[in-house]
Amino acid sequence: MAKKMSEASPALPGAHYHQFGPCVLQYLEEEYRKGAREDDPMPPVQPYHYGSHYSNSGTVLHFLVRMPPFTKMFLAYQGFDFGVRQNGERVNHVNLPPWARNDPRLFILIHRQALESDYVSQNICQWIDLVFGYKQKGKASVQAINVFHPATYFGMDVSAVEDPVQRRALETMIKTYGQTPRQLFQSAHASRPGSKLNIEGELPAAVGLLVQFAFRETREQVKEITYPVTSCAWVPDSCQLFTGSKCGVITAYSNRFTSGTPSDIEMESQIHLYGHTEEITSLFVCKPYSIMISVSRDGTCIIWDLNRLCYVQSLAGHKSPVTAVSASETTGDIATVCASAGGGSDLRLWTVNGDLVGHVHCREIICSVAFSNQPEGVSINVIAGGLENGIVRLWSTWDLKPVREITFPKSNKPIVSLTFSCDGHHLYTANSDGTVIAWCRKDQQRLKHPMFYSFLSSYAAG
Repeated sequence: MAKKMSEASPALPGAHYHQFGPCVLQYLEEEYRKGAREDDPMPPVQPYHYGSHYSNSGTVLHFLVRMPPFTKMFLAYQGFDFGVRQNGERVNHVNLPPWARNDPRLFILIHRQALESDYVSQNICQWIDLVFGYKQKGKASVQAINVFHPATYFGMDVSAVEDPVQRRALETMIKTYGQTPRQLFQSAHASRPGSKLNIEGELPAAVGLLVQFAFRETREQVKEITYPVTSCAWVPDSCQLFTGSKCGVITAYSNRFTSGTPSDIEMESQIHLYGHTEEITSLFVCKPYSIMISVSRDGTCIIWDLNRLCYVQSLAGHKSPVTAVSASETTGDIATVCASAGGGSDLRLWTVNGDLVGHVHCREIICSVAFSNQPEGVSINVIAGGLENGIVRLWSTWDLKPVREITFPKSNKPIVSLTFSCDGHHLYTANSDGTVIAWCRKDQQRLKHPMFYSFLSSYAAG
């Protein structure tokens, strides 16, 4: 796969001169020498290797077509009719390489991995030297076959040209040829460190029991709710509280903490969100993407906009009540769980735009789900599912293939809730009997265990 990707990626002018053949190098060097010839009838300019630039106006406009509002404008102008090529093939959708399996999402995921690979980390410093560093100008740029037309460099003084015709010509060249960014570094850029050593081993468990969960001196500030609350979600930094009711209505509360007692909360306003017809089974807030996902016993799954508190779209296709939901804070992908007709559960993975990535059947009932939150490109995240038999099963977010299972022999109760820590080093699971288990890697078992929030009156770790 790596060979195919490298063959499909042509080098930019001046970016990888060592990959050019001897004929190309000879041609570029000859072009540079032509600029110093005294018998050239054109006005004298500094010699250069390239008369064109990697960031000219045509290239910029070409990429702007892929960004709104230019995309919509060109589609409306052309009616999506891009004509026919000389070989008779009609220009239509982008053809993906074979290794992408005709899957745009896989194409992007693989490129994220490639951009964060050890090869790129060790060699991107050379690109920085050429574009922003010491090989951009001077003798080093000549040796690197990296000299462009003088009009493309930062600091070109147009006012120094007295001839108005030549001045206008120079201004036109600057606008159309392209522009080299300002030089930032005068010495070689350091390479990025390689990947850390991967350590494999069994995952130990630190067990804790939550003895009490209560506020002291709490004063009820919320008005009476007619229908029982079946789920809730909280957005701490924006002080928003969402509750889902048995009748299918979601209520959004705007609240603030009072100055009197830290445990006092005042509800300032409330908005009702309508979209479900039966009991809300779960609410999940994904703050990085400003969305909330709600699921219901009627089989519906709805994405809401947190900023405007309005409906975005529904995730259709669930044939039974949706019992669990979660979203990735790195990609915005959404995982939903619903009961399967033949027993067990069906796990579905969606993009943040509502496209179904895939689904997998689990023979056991999945009681809860959560995404790991490692940076994309340097790792492959997983979906953790808490099963009814006390086992945690991990699936790849790329293709939903099972990765591994985490078991704790002393507990076989259903895992009703689970979540990863912010740094991704710990996985917390809560069983139906009230036991909380904190999982960590074997090489981290001697580290200080993370403390629970202060409003939990006590905890025990073993």
